[in-house]
Amino acid sequence: MDFEEQLDMKDRLIRKLQNQMKSLQTSEEANQTPAPTITNEYLGMLEYKREDEAKLIQYVILDLKPRGVVVSMAAHLLFMCVRHADYLNDGAKLKSLMNAIISGVKKVITDHQEDFELLSFWLSNTYHMLSCLKQYSGEEEFMKQNTPRQNKNCLQNFDLSEHRQIFCDLAIRIYHQFISVMEKTLIPMIGRFLS
Repeated sequence: MDFEEQLDMKDRLIRKLQNQMKSLQTSEEANQTPAPTITNEYLGMLEYKREDEAKLIQYVILDLKPRGVVVSMAAHLLFMCVRHADYLNDGAKLKSLMNAIISGVKKVITDHQEDFELLSFWLSNTYHMLSCLKQYSGEEEFMKQNTPRQNKNCLQNFDLSEHRQIFCDLAIRIYHQFISVMEKTLIPMIGRFLS
């Protein structure tokens, strides 16, 4: 597949996910307190309703298949939701989302312990999520390589350093599982090659 086809596939998948997110909205919007006004400038956030969190996790973590998907797309989408919860200064929503993300990834890697492709996909996404949590933490040591615009997009209201440690531990767990699957696959192949 050439590069343009891959970009087209990525764009179609992003549009599909955006349409799914829009379809999750209910008529309750009118009864809720309005969110702070967001300018037309791209802010790198993805709005979702707290009651739709389970569907978000289902679509972006549990049902997502790695074939034909940009490797770090899931992490980007999830971090955009994290940024929106931070922007709203909604601690309960943010905590619930972070716990749901972690539980979702754990479920996927537990349910697919021998799936080389899925493990590598979630290893990459978990590490990418960890990188986003560092880069946009607002901590000076992680912001050194950011552009001024990236620094404007840092989390403003919450310290997610404890969650960074959880994602780090989760990435290590996935890595060990991934190596174990590789060994089980490669050792018989090496044995046949040496015979």
